Amino acid sequence: MLAVVVMLAAVRVQAQDAARLALQSEAAAFAPGMQPPAILSPTPPAAPAPAGFVTLGADRLEPLVDAPAFIAASLETMRGARRSIDLEMFDLEYEELAATLCERARTGVRVRVVLDPFIGVTPAQMIRKRLRVAQLRAAGASVEFYPIRDLHGAVFKIDHVKLLIADGRVAVAGGTNWSHDVTVRHDFNLRVEGPAVRRLEMVFARDWALAGGRPLPPLPAPSYDPAAGLQILITDADHREPLEAILSRIAAARRTIRAEEFLLDQKNVVAALIAAHRRGVDVRVLLDPNSFFFGGVNAETEQTLLRAGVPVREFHDPSGEETLLHAKMAVFDDRDVIVGSANWSRNALQVNHELALMFRDPAIAADFSAVFDADWNGRSRPARERGGLAGIILRLTSGLAGLFS
Repeated sequence: MLAVVVMLAAVRVQAQDAARLALQSEAAAFAPGMQPPAILSPTPPAAPAPAGFVTLGADRLEPLVDAPAFIAASLETMRGARRSIDLEMFDLEYEELAATLCERARTGVRVRVVLDPFIGVTPAQMIRKRLRVAQLRAAGASVEFYPIRDLHGAVFKIDHVKLLIADGRVAVAGGTNWSHDVTVRHDFNLRVEGPAVRRLEMVFARDWALAGGRPLPPLPAPSYDPAAGLQILITDADHREPLEAILSRIAAARRTIRAEEFLLDQKNVVAALIAAHRRGVDVRVLLDPNSFFFGGVNAETEQTLLRAGVPVREFHDPSGEETLLHAKMAVFDDRDVIVGSANWSRNALQVNHELALMFRDPAIAADFSAVFDADWNGRSRPARERGGLAGIILRLTSGLAGLFS
């Protein structure tokens, strides 16, 4: 088993290096004005009526649940830009969003993009990534790749941030990629206006500098107090802020915790959820079955929570649609919210580069809780305890999957 893991680690690092060089070489082949073929994506359903902005101190936040709201807000944000667009994104395959970004660059808006250099493992996925980078550069956008090894040489690292900023005045952040299958991903995001956008800009500026090998500007430390306004939290080589925030909110919860997570296997977080349950907090955890990951990253977590008596269910769409629970969202005591790119996994909270937002607002907490309740009651099924040999195999495969979560 150890030999397999070491081999996979070496393959990933070599593939990332090769991908980075191939992307740069391929992009250089396109002269300015030349357009690679379009990368087509399904047309999204019509956007629902916007929920509207909520005032939080000097900031304004708009909750964005699922693809229609996210796509509409992202398009509006980009089309409203007059001076600059900064984008940090894990995946760029959704055609309408990428085409709009290129169009804004061609009109003279300064467009800067920070990308993770390693998206997908198939030749087709890598070709699409090469074409997208070439398309952006041909339109006049500047593209940099986040270092695949961080300042301390960690491997298995990805830039998992999802952040769009226009003119330094409005931002869209959360858990949704610009992926080709964005319309079948269940997710949570925020549109932000106000002073908090400046702090989000500081995150992008640091990542832009790191990607370009320039000195890193400092970042202010968060207070970890959701009552103090919108908190900007990052995971990178020197920061574990989302993990600290999650643990602090679980420890502070007195009545309810509602967590809707794509991945959950960080041991301290699991232990904290169990401790909260044992002191009488109403804890409910909704997980994606993610069976495509070696039997499921969440499998061992499910078993641990079930044995401790914590209610846990698996996301399941009874309509038969292949909907993926891609959420990274939690509500505490009906008022505090954590949402962002960071899964509650070991890699996301301790290794990757991630961005999360924490704040206190009963109105948005109620909106997100209502979505959770609808999913819990109508789009999920009970997680099942598994014992004996099946349980042992499940724990082993889950542990292996967790190395890449």
